[in-house]
Amino acid sequence: MPLPITEEMARALPQDQVRPCKKCHSWKTPRTHHCSVCERCIQRMDHHCIWVGNCVGSHNHKYFVLFLFYIVLTCGSASACYMVLLQVSYPSPMAGASGLITLVVAATIALFGSLHCFLLFNNRTTLECMSSCDSEKVRSLFLREEKERKRKKVQSEKSKEWRRKKVTHVGFR
Repeated sequence: MPLPITEEMARALPQDQVRPCKKCHSWKTPRTHHCSVCERCIQRMDHHCIWVGNCVGSHNHKYFVLFLFYIVLTCGSASACYMVLLQVSYPSPMAGASGLITLVVAATIALFGSLHCFLLFNNRTTLECMSSCDSEKVRSLFLREEKERKRKKVQSEKSKEWRRKKVTHVGFR
């Protein structure tokens, strides 16, 4: 783990190379982000992983990708074990269901791992990928969904009000 940047080192570097962190008041190099969970700055921070228990950054990204690979390998072999060996030895529907569940988990983690491999080969992090997406497109999508929810809520309230008026008009209230 590299030593933190001191104030003398920060003054020696060009101004666009370092900047102070607003939260922990240390000097940050480019592509360094502050993790609010760990409460420290991480070089090339990808994300804070609750399964690993710390931030995935430049020093442990390789181990995180290997962790995903080993999980997929373990789930795949467990799925094969459930589906083939247990079905032959103890035919039961639960063995097949367990194998199918572990296969779905393996496929999901494999997709997640392939995303991380894609980002790794393109020299990007998850935070950089998420911040560079077209935020206006995403925001308009969420606003469109919010407008649709509000419209449905107003329609349901109007229909309830109409039913109440109809019942009142007939004389049941």
